[in-house]
Amino acid sequence: MSGDDHVIVDKRTLKAGHFLYKEQEEATNAYLIQQGSVKITKIIDDQKYDIAILKAGDIVGERALLPQTKHSTSAEVAGTGAVVVPISKDMLRGKYEKTDKLIKAVLESLVQRLEHANAQRFEEKTNQ
Repeated sequence: MSGDDHVIVDKRTLKAGHFLYKEQEEATNAYLIQQGSVKITKIIDDQKYDIAILKAGDIVGERALLPQTKHSTSAEVAGTGAVVVPISKDMLRGKYEKTDKLIKAVLESLVQRLEHANAQRFEEKTNQ
């Protein structure tokens, strides 16, 4: 491991109902879910809609990779709680900046595609 690699050691054990982030907050961290689950929600016209349930191994808050972005959804710990590992925007950006241009283009495309897929999923759920 080179001297500029980061070792992630900050695990957080959270109770159900804790928000990792809320809609329209600045995206400062992504989170790796190690145990438990996290519910993704969106509020439209004062009504809360469940978009997805993410589980161990999933990453939430990937918008932190993008500069000056806000979360388009909220992420709330579900079930009996969760263990998550925060991944700071600075760490993500530092690794991103060192990445090859082709990989950057692929990552940006994937994040945009994910945003589009989430928007479609949300539209389908709200039209039911």
